[in-house]
Amino acid sequence: MENIDSLGKADIEKLVNVCIDKVLDEQSKKVTAFNANSRNKYLKEKFQRILNRTAYTLVKQLQRSEFKPKYTELQIGLIDKNDKKLQKGIYIDPVEININDQIINLRGKIDRVDVYEDENGEIYFSIMDYKSSGKDIDFTDVSEGIQLQLLVYSNAIMKNGEKLFGRKPKIGGVFYYHVDDPIIKGQVDDVEGQIFKQLKLKGYALKDKVIIYKMDKELSSTSDILPVSIKKDGDFYSNAKILSKDEFDLILKFVEDKCSELTEGIINGNIEMNPFRKYNGVAPCTYCDYISIRNSS
Repeated sequence: MENIDSLGKADIEKLVNVCIDKVLDEQSKKVTAFNANSRNKYLKEKFQRILNRTAYTLVKQLQRSEFKPKYTELQIGLIDKNDKKLQKGIYIDPVEININDQIINLRGKIDRVDVYEDENGEIYFSIMDYKSSGKDIDFTDVSEGIQLQLLVYSNAIMKNGEKLFGRKPKIGGVFYYHVDDPIIKGQVDDVEGQIFKQLKLKGYALKDKVIIYKMDKELSSTSDILPVSIKKDGDFYSNAKILSKDEFDLILKFVEDKCSELTEGIINGNIEMNPFRKYNGVAPCTYCDYISIRNSS
C-alpha cells in the first residue's frame, strides 16, 4: 500500500486505471455494452475521467489533512455477513429503536470514516458520503425526516463506536463529496485550483478551530476543502458551516427521536398521502418512481 502523502497525479491516475481495468475484466460479461458503439465508448471515457478526477481530488484533500481514512464501507449492523471486515470485528452495532418493547435496528454502510487522534489520545471522526449530485445538508429536510442518513450514521458511531475505536469517539464533521469533473467556464489562470475548490466538501464541521485546522492544514481564510471561512481576528464568518458540540448533540438527539416517530408510524400502518413540500414548492413526489399512479396535487 503506497503512502497517500507521496502520491502525485500520475501515480493516482495509474492506480485508478489499474482498478478500472480490473473491474471491467472481472465484469466483462456484464459490461460488453461499453464497447458496443461510439456513444457507449464515450460514456466509458467519461466514467474513467470522473473517477480519475475524484481520486485525485480526494487524495489532495487528504494530503492537506491530519484526518486519515480509517474505514471504508463500514457496516452499521449486520448487512453483509460475508464482509471480511465484519469477520474481523470491524463494524458498528446498529442504533436500536424501542417501539412498545419491539426493537427495530437501523442499519447501513458508511462510505468512509476518517479519524484523527490528538496528543491526549482523544479520537475525532468525520464521515464521508459520496454523491452523484451536489447534495448538502438541509436542516429543513432533516426536521421533516427526509434527510437523516448521515446523521443516523454519526449517531451510531457516537453511541456504539467505543467498542471499535477503543474509546468513545468525538464527532469532527459530517460531509458529502460530489463525484464529478466540473467544467470551469471563462478564462481562468488556475483551472486545476478552481476545480479543486468547486469539489470542496459539503456538510458541517465541528466548531473547534484546532480540529478544523487539523482537517485543513493549509487553511488561511477560506478553506478549499471545508465549507468554512475564518476572519483575520480568528472568528468564523457567519456563512461557515459549523456546529458546536452541544449543537451536534441536540441534532443527533432530534434525529434519534424523529427515527422513533417515523418507525412508529410505519408499524402503525400510517400511509397517508401527505408529502412534505419545501418552501420552493418541491416535494419528494417529484422524484418518486410511482408518481404516475397517484395525484400529488
